[in-house]
Amino acid sequence: MITDVSTRILNKIVKSPVFDYLPPTPLDYMHKLSQSCSNDVYIKREDLQPINSFKIRGAYQKIMSLTLNQLNLGVVAASAGNHAQGVAKVCKELGANATIVMPEVTPKIKVDAVRAYGAHVVLTGVNYDDAYDYAIKLANTHNMTLVHPFDDIEVIYGQGTIGVELLNQIDELDYLFVQVGGGGLLSGLLLVMRALSPNTKVIAVEPEGAQTLGESLKKKQVTKLDAVCTFSDGVAVRQIGNLPYNICSGEIDGHVAVANDEVCSAIQQIHEDTRAMAECSGAVGLAGANKYLRENGLEGKNVAVILSGSNINFQKLEYVAQRYNLGQMREKLLHIVLPERKGELIKLLSHINDVNITEIKYRKSKYDIRANIILSFSSNDSELLESKVDILASAGYTITDLTKSDIGKSHLRFMIGDSKFGSTVETERFYRLEFPEKQGQLLSTLNRIYIDVEITALNYRQNGQHECSLLLGVDSSSEPDYSNFKDGESYKIQLIDFGL
Repeated sequence: MITDVSTRILNKIVKSPVFDYLPPTPLDYMHKLSQSCSNDVYIKREDLQPINSFKIRGAYQKIMSLTLNQLNLGVVAASAGNHAQGVAKVCKELGANATIVMPEVTPKIKVDAVRAYGAHVVLTGVNYDDAYDYAIKLANTHNMTLVHPFDDIEVIYGQGTIGVELLNQIDELDYLFVQVGGGGLLSGLLLVMRALSPNTKVIAVEPEGAQTLGESLKKKQVTKLDAVCTFSDGVAVRQIGNLPYNICSGEIDGHVAVANDEVCSAIQQIHEDTRAMAECSGAVGLAGANKYLRENGLEGKNVAVILSGSNINFQKLEYVAQRYNLGQMREKLLHIVLPERKGELIKLLSHINDVNITEIKYRKSKYDIRANIILSFSSNDSELLESKVDILASAGYTITDLTKSDIGKSHLRFMIGDSKFGSTVETERFYRLEFPEKQGQLLSTLNRIYIDVEITALNYRQNGQHECSLLLGVDSSSEPDYSNFKDGESYKIQLIDFGL
């Protein structure tokens, strides 16, 4: 816990070698967003760093603190992305050997980026924890220095240099929203703000499925999550660092948890205002600012967020494009049961002719006089969207609102054939399975539990995380056998109740 920031600590940040190594990143004013939310919103462009991420600051600070003997023995780091690139780049420039341990599921684009800096890459395990455990073994066996991505005071000092630059770029800062993974960025910025700008309120932001700081604050001790959502993979950490927690505990001025759709909306807002393309973790801070400012009715404040990185691939961009309107509450996704009569679809659409139709999937059941429709429509007026749902219900249509349903948004809207809506299989049951995304895993899964089972529906989606999601309809008269899953495999199996 910070009671006062000593001169020694502040000098370590203010006089950091990072300032000689990296030029200051710009602080951009977000014109459109500022106008729409009635606050002045600024974004610190850490995506413009050489590795497109702020992580190079902490990596450089730490590696420059090592002795010549330590450098000669080499360094090792565990990371699935930006920290790995930072360590690899700095080591290449200093002529030191770097070994980077990455999970087997790490996207090839990130592995190739690390190898391009000359680092030796070891792929092992299915998550960061597995990679980190192996990195520790390597460090102990070969006397290498472990460069931790966040639980290291030198790394924290390096990340804190962002705060010094920020305060040189803006005269008065009311709110600073900071995304949290392991806590290195947040703790570094807190050290600076408490010393140089004590009136600035620092708000921590985490994804809803990765609240390691939130859970630790509730339990008043560092708490490891049982599972973590990896959509915003740069902050998908199961346990905050001990050192960052000690620095942050009792010092942050607020905490916000944001949904994946809200992160998608923030990515779209950043692109609209700056033409930058943030990675998911890079936009978490802005997603939190949007939510906090709206829920607290704040106006006229100077607000800053960190665009912490832009290492995003096109596969995830596709997902973001599908979801950002939902995150801004500018789109409705509905299932509608429609009487199968001539002109009925035209009649339906006439009720919503003053909103933008974004999607229609129409499917008539072979044995039914009804049709099932997946319909989405958008508007900048959220009240208008809600009124259209009421109008359709008043017109006598049977409606299921899927806007807040993860199953609806991730699967049902993509299912062309009959799903649970209009199924002709009376004994049909639906299961959702989530498991690590790696080559051959889908076939392995189906081979082991569905060989003798009739599959009535299937939708498989890579959902922007390190896991994939599988929705299966099966004839329950031949119920699948889940007993032959291997112990320790990261499967989640859920029987779906379509009350949604």
